[in-house]
Amino acid sequence: MRFLSKSGRLVLIKAVLSNIPTYYMSVFKMPIEVTQKIERLQWEFFWGDGIEKRKIHTADWDTVCMSKSKGGLGIGRIVDKNAGLLAKWIWLFGCEEHSLWKKILCAKYGMNCSGVRWQWINSKQDSAFVKSIHRLFEGGSSTAFCLNEGLQIVIGRGDRANFWEDIRWDSIPLRAVFPRIFALSSKKVGKVCEFEKWQNVNWEWDVPLRRPSFDLEYEQWKCLLAVLDSVKLRNGIHDTIAWSLSPNEAFSVSSFLKCVEGTPLVNQCNSTLIWNGFHLPKVEVFVWNLMKGKTLVKDVMRRFGMDVSLNLSCTFCNSYPETLTTDEDSNTAEILAIHRVSAICASRPDFVGKEIIIASDSKSAVAWVNNVDGIGSFKHVDFIYDIRNYLRILGNSLVVYNPRYLNSFENNLAKMGSNNEGDKLEWSLS
Repeated sequence: MRFLSKSGRLVLIKAVLSNIPTYYMSVFKMPIEVTQKIERLQWEFFWGDGIEKRKIHTADWDTVCMSKSKGGLGIGRIVDKNAGLLAKWIWLFGCEEHSLWKKILCAKYGMNCSGVRWQWINSKQDSAFVKSIHRLFEGGSSTAFCLNEGLQIVIGRGDRANFWEDIRWDSIPLRAVFPRIFALSSKKVGKVCEFEKWQNVNWEWDVPLRRPSFDLEYEQWKCLLAVLDSVKLRNGIHDTIAWSLSPNEAFSVSSFLKCVEGTPLVNQCNSTLIWNGFHLPKVEVFVWNLMKGKTLVKDVMRRFGMDVSLNLSCTFCNSYPETLTTDEDSNTAEILAIHRVSAICASRPDFVGKEIIIASDSKSAVAWVNNVDGIGSFKHVDFIYDIRNYLRILGNSLVVYNPRYLNSFENNLAKMGSNNEGDKLEWSLS
């Protein structure tokens, strides 16, 4: 194992450790003790931990499990994969109308086999499989949220979808959105096609009421008709269920995992720069670690408590301590300053279109912003791209190199150390 790079271990984790329990996870909810044991095996193997020695973990496991597009390595949490594999049965239940497994479930548990949506009747005799699927919708978890958002009923000729349950407005069924009309209706159960009638030369909605509606009920009635106007029946097409979080509307565990993960990490790195397929996998993993600021240089190892007392100097220059920002502190500060000024200018409508010149005494920073000499250090990438976008918004602005000794005003301004940042900004932009 010690001869494997992290990229090799990453491939083995995805191909072996994550896939061995796939069949079990697609049928049963895995106990939390088992998921913790599997994930412990994964992270020990990935970081190279042994029985007697534990190596440095430069990133937390939640970050590593995030998808690559959101700043992680794409391993995925076992609990989320388990939920995704179980959730696929809900999608298959709505798509496969005449499947044998669906008929067996409906006959055994009294489920509506002609419907599109998974409807469970609570019973003490239910199997662990059915209970595991039903628990996905319980509580306010991210799993329940993604299923309610992603699973959408596609109305065809209205022969399978339920009118009050499957037609939804903002992911809420009609019976919950219009409770007064539902209580007033004389038909509380029925397919969508049963609530339409042929009137003259057009189909019209026919929701039977027990009595005429009052003023408050009439307002809800008008809103209900407005919602129903967007629902059009299509002859020759059966009602089905679609997964709206996938481009082809077919359920996939990967799209489910991306939804469960939520928003990207705050310090998310630009995934397109790393995972572009033009480099060796171990180079991509190294660059990912570098952009996270977790590369094991001497300064980082010292902070982790390792003995690097022999020599803390950089191996190349032998003048500064070996850190991730060696010989770049001034350039970093200059990039941040240009980023701040350009952001403030771009946020002011009266600056757009005017000739604004942002002067800097850092040749490297100016070259990176103007795309003359690449993009500099990996930690500058997001800031430089932001600066270029701000300059495009302004339209007629430049970042130029101006040595400090040639401009006494900026030189004195930099030495003042005043806390009045607003005045400084106004002076430097005037």
